[in-house]
Amino acid sequence: MTKPTYKLAAGALVLVAALFASAPCAAQDMVMPIVGRQFLTTGLALNPGIIYDATAPERFGSSRASAAAASMLRLGLHHILSTGFSMSGELELGAQWMAAHTATPAGLSEPQTAFALQLGLIGRWFPLEVRRGWTVGLGTHYYRAWLRDAPLQLLAFEARIGRFFWISDERFLILELGYGFPFIQGLRLAQDFGTGTREPVERSWSFHRLSLGFNLTW
Repeated sequence: MTKPTYKLAAGALVLVAALFASAPCAAQDMVMPIVGRQFLTTGLALNPGIIYDATAPERFGSSRASAAAASMLRLGLHHILSTGFSMSGELELGAQWMAAHTATPAGLSEPQTAFALQLGLIGRWFPLEVRRGWTVGLGTHYYRAWLRDAPLQLLAFEARIGRFFWISDERFLILELGYGFPFIQGLRLAQDFGTGTREPVERSWSFHRLSLGFNLTW
């Protein structure tokens, strides 16, 4: 092998070694300044769901499941706690549509659209060592819809799964599918003035909601 060939081979080896050595350094340069930082995000969420009432056919001759859907504007604050975990607080505002349902003190309600609000806290597995990948989140949220007869409200555990993408060193996108399991739900009924009491209304329905949404940093 001639001297120029030796020089070319040696140069190639040095280049390969430099590339392998620089990859962890580049990843670390990106990861370390991000830990501890907070990011503001905006996004949208679509929330298909159902109001399920097993007694509806016998009581009103209607279906057990009534369709529901919502479109919500999402605002979030994400705090990167470590190289693999983040916490975020979210506020969602939008419109909730419901078909004829039994989530009403009147027994059976007509289809309607109402203003809705949701406040949530989500913890995510969010690995920073990669530019894109899977993310899994668990948390809880409070939801309220100002229905015509009485406001509907619930507390739910929420699970999400999705994908994240670093668009740049300062911006990321999260796409997620989630489900909220309600553990407290009901209608907020006004008390009768002067007596301070009201006849309790038995609840036979449950409200189940999915979410399909995204968060994008500013």
